[in-house]
Amino acid sequence: MSQLSAIPQDLRERVGKLYKDLTLAECHSSVVEHLNEEINENWMVACSGGADSMLALLIIFAAFPRARKNLTVLHFNHLLRGEESARDNQFVQDIANSLELNFYSKSAQYSIKTDEGTLREQRRDFFCETMEKFNARVLIQGHNLDDIAETFLWRIPRGVGLEGLVAPRPIQVNKEFTFVRPLLHLSRHEIRKRLRDHAIPWKEDESNESDQYLRNRLRKNTLSKWKNDSDRNLLDGVLRTRELIDEQELALREWTKKAYTECSDEKNLLVSKMLQNPRAINRKIITHWLSKNLEQKLVRQNNIDHILNHLSCEADFKMQISLDLSVELSKGVLKQCTPADSGKCWGRLHLVCGVKIYLPSGFCLKAEFIKVDQRLKDRILSGMINQDSNAYISTISPMSGLLFRQREKGDRFHSMGSNGSKKVKDSMIDKHWGQSRKNNTPIVTNSRNEILWIPGFPPSKFACISGEEEEVIRLTYNKSET
Repeated sequence: MSQLSAIPQDLRERVGKLYKDLTLAECHSSVVEHLNEEINENWMVACSGGADSMLALLIIFAAFPRARKNLTVLHFNHLLRGEESARDNQFVQDIANSLELNFYSKSAQYSIKTDEGTLREQRRDFFCETMEKFNARVLIQGHNLDDIAETFLWRIPRGVGLEGLVAPRPIQVNKEFTFVRPLLHLSRHEIRKRLRDHAIPWKEDESNESDQYLRNRLRKNTLSKWKNDSDRNLLDGVLRTRELIDEQELALREWTKKAYTECSDEKNLLVSKMLQNPRAINRKIITHWLSKNLEQKLVRQNNIDHILNHLSCEADFKMQISLDLSVELSKGVLKQCTPADSGKCWGRLHLVCGVKIYLPSGFCLKAEFIKVDQRLKDRILSGMINQDSNAYISTISPMSGLLFRQREKGDRFHSMGSNGSKKVKDSMIDKHWGQSRKNNTPIVTNSRNEILWIPGFPPSKFACISGEEEEVIRLTYNKSET
């Protein structure tokens, strides 16, 4: 926490002096231009109470007095640090009250999931829901120059293209909302110095020092060493690199729009036309084409690789992208088709970690790698898990791949805590399941077709964790919200 945690009585005066020191000239020019265009719309500022989001709030407050009546401060409480989280919430509310701004907050529902991806999704969902509720068009965030460098370090090992390396962008369109980040030209050190120079308080989240989260480790260890080992100003180079990549990605996107029109007959893709393009353009064409029928995040690049490889050799093929969508190449035409009777028969499909699968039954299934602390291990091993919707399995057992399917004749399952294997059919009858639930509940297996988990039962005896693991696979099965 900042040493200046109390709200000063003369906060407005201090903010005025801060703005004389840090004007809009130091903010990202495209953000300033966009905000001027949207001056009459409802704006929201995401504020954790930390230095970055605090400076973003104060600069917007000072620079756009006309927008204050339509400006709302948002705070999301993850409930991860008990009373300290509550104090952060109150601190942000006090800041908003002192500036006479609207304030709106929400607390997370209790969850034992505290991985970075889940926390980020919770915040994003809150922001979008609130913006829709209050008819807001713009969300202002406090991402800074260090965040760009951290994102490079975080994403490169995962294998990303240009679009993955330009994040965080100064302006990001998300459906009908626009997320803007005015502080991308400022380093984390500079932001704190500016606030400190004007004795403006902020809150420091102690979890930012925890090695539990990958971003924290990259920030504390990798990025600091990278800065020290560099023979020039690293962050200046990172900023320039992001801008060049963004410029190239935008050009590639424009090229793709033109190429897509030439290669598409509105419904299908013509391979003869596509073969005239570089592979990178065809990758973006296929991604755009598939995203019309899939959520963008479900367009996986390994599927695109598979399609591109077949295009290059002009060999006919058919592959299933999701439960309800297949891609077929026949006679030089790439088509999308719905699997016959998909609502009744799924076949065996891969369950890729990190990808949420939407089932015809209205439920969704997801697998993800998570870090586990002792508290979570104790809950898992003591059976304090809702087995209708959650299971934690060892990362060793499904190394050959996770799949899911519907039940098959003769299926047997040895669940944790049982004396031996039992027919799945009999186990479902014992639970008085109806025919629909029997037929539509997914069965998670490995590549050898050995059952690892059935929602409603504990995981397989041979897949359950021992308590020694630092990382496990979490399986979730919930009613889809869409």
